[in-house]
Order: sequence, then C-alpha cells, then structure tokens
Amino acid sequence: MLVNIDHYNICAPSDQLNVLKSFYVDVLGLSVGHRPSLRKNGYWLYQGNHALLHLSEDSAIDTKQASGCFNHIAFRCQGVSETLKTLKINQVDYELREIPDLNQIQIFLRDPCGIRIELNFLSEVL
Repeated sequence: MLVNIDHYNICAPSDQLNVLKSFYVDVLGLSVGHRPSLRKNGYWLYQGNHALLHLSEDSAIDTKQASGCFNHIAFRCQGVSETLKTLKINQVDYELREIPDLNQIQIFLRDPCGIRIELNFLSEVL
C-alpha cells in the first residue's frame, strides 16, 4: 500500500541541470543536499530533511517534448505573499486561483523544462 510520495525525478541534459537546480532552489525554496554516488550526474534537492526532488543527467532527453500524460506536481505551501514576491523577482509567469470552498489559494507555474507545478496555500489571504 502507498503511504505518501517519496520523491520525483526530472531527467534533463547536463546544460539544463543547473538551470533546474537554480529554479527549484531560488524560486521554490528547496536546498541541495547529499546525493549518493550514482552512475549519472545530478542533484538531490531537499525540503527539510527529505530528498523530495532528484535531478538526473540524461543527454537523450528532449526538454522541448511534452511530458506525455503527466500533468503536474502539487505542493502544500506556506507564505503566499512571500511566494508571489519571489516569483515576481525571478520573473516567473504564474496563474493565481482562489478556491473559496476550500479556503485555498493556488498558484500554477512551469519549471524551466515546462513541467507544471501547483502550489497550494490553505487558510491564507492575499
């Protein structure tokens, strides 16, 4: 039985890895942490003590190709005002939605490879 999500992995060519790393660290607040020695280069990005995102080098990946059936990854977040400021400072395009029935604010954006990201803020106001 599934308990929760452990991590997700994004594969990209070597020239795109640092762009992705910077986006997820500078814009979304993850931090670079320990990564074991593996066959391919990459980074493990942490949320607290949890290696949430694995970035892996793969020169065969076409970053302009759609992600198939995969639609988005969603995160529970805190600090909507600070997040909006960070997105503006980093010139990241986003779509803002309010869901009154859930008392939730959502921000949708795309990472540098085009993967759609949903940020969910509960019980926060703009």
